[in-house]
Amino acid sequence: MKALMTAALLCAGVFLQGCYSPMSSLERDLAKGFSDDADIKFVGHESVQREEADSYGNEKYLILDFRNNTPFIDDSQLQANISQICKTVFGNQDLIKNLSDEGYDMISVSFESTSQYDCL
Repeated sequence: MKALMTAALLCAGVFLQGCYSPMSSLERDLAKGFSDDADIKFVGHESVQREEADSYGNEKYLILDFRNNTPFIDDSQLQANISQICKTVFGNQDLIKNLSDEGYDMISVSFESTSQYDCL
């Protein structure tokens, strides 16, 4: 009985160790790049792999999801926030290297998961 319990605990430990995944360097760079701003907060990211490449060859892209605590007054305010986020991404050489190493072709910004805006 003791041997059975020991084997069960050992198997559980091995299983749980496989479930633990430390934060990847991409996740660390994303977390560092976007602080908890009063108005716009970075809430996560999603990787999208396309089945077929389009004419530009975009096959894998990263969607950066943000929440806005106050509604945008107009489109120019929305565009200014998108531009600032994209500049933050492009200005972080470690992040750009990680994205390139992981095969990303494109980055998009999303607010409230309703609309996506590409960083060009």
